[in-house]
Amino acid sequence: TLQGKGVTVEHVEETHVPHDAGAYNRSRRTAMNLASDNLDAIFDVHRDAVPAEVYTRDVDGRNLVQILMVIGRQNQNMSSNKSFAEGLKQVADSRHPGLIKGILFTQGNYNQDLSPRSILLEVGAHENSRQQAEQSIALFADVVNTYLYAQQGQTGGGGIAAQSALKLLIALVLAIFIYLLISAGSW
Repeated sequence: TLQGKGVTVEHVEETHVPHDAGAYNRSRRTAMNLASDNLDAIFDVHRDAVPAEVYTRDVDGRNLVQILMVIGRQNQNMSSNKSFAEGLKQVADSRHPGLIKGILFTQGNYNQDLSPRSILLEVGAHENSRQQAEQSIALFADVVNTYLYAQQGQTGGGGIAAQSALKLLIALVLAIFIYLLISAGSW
């Protein structure tokens, strides 16, 4: 879906099985390669091991699965990953209410220490249908596209570049004001 919107995507299908305590150590090399490519975001996609009904919800008039965003508390990027997840959730809540189940903060780092915009996604449960998961992740791709790139006139969460430019402009105006105030000696 993101590729269809003109976004360059690196899709790694390596499963790093078995899914045990060592899975993130085995997947770290893959995550390091992705992080070294200076990608705009990294999503580690999973299916939760709970009953299907835990994630089933009406989204946009369809019976789909919700997506849970998971942030590890044990990494130096936790704050930026949290802000990224909150921004995505804000856009999702306005565009596709009910799509995001929530943001879960847990122990571990899930290789999120490698990127300031890295989120583990639980796309429904392993008992939900693949079709439901694919439809939900297509809606999530719309959210990601809107949040990161603000394409097609959408303002949602705003693009990161636009937010950075606005912050820089505000800082510049403030600096000029302070300079003029100091050099003039009075208001």
